[in-house]
Amino acid sequence: MRNLLKKHRQFLTVGVVGAFGALTQALLLLFMVEILGLSPVISNTLSAELVILMSFSINNCWTFKKRTGKALWVRLITFNSVVLGSIAIQAVTIWLGTHFIDARLYVVYMAIGIGLGWILNYFLYTRLVWFRPRGTPLG
Repeated sequence: MRNLLKKHRQFLTVGVVGAFGALTQALLLLFMVEILGLSPVISNTLSAELVILMSFSINNCWTFKKRTGKALWVRLITFNSVVLGSIAIQAVTIWLGTHFIDARLYVVYMAIGIGLGWILNYFLYTRLVWFRPRGTPLG
């Protein structure tokens, strides 16, 4: 079990950071919709961007701290670009759900959109944002 956890540590920590980010995003989304009166799609986009900055910082300092092949600002821009796909998936999922199923379930649609983007994000993080140059050990 320990070897399995060690082998998949980065994937799991991306999941932990993502889960924390999803909770933060859900709370921000609820606040923006229920208190500020913004639309669910606009609120999701704003809350997602705030969480992107938080998630980048945590992943950079914790998950991928040994992978520093690019300058910090390049990693941030690349990370933000990669995650824009997730924001688009979430926005489409929320829009479809609120328009065709039940508008009250917008947080559920956000969670579905996050789930759809998680594996794709990890794949792109490890290949574009925090890549491991050839010949360097895993870590």
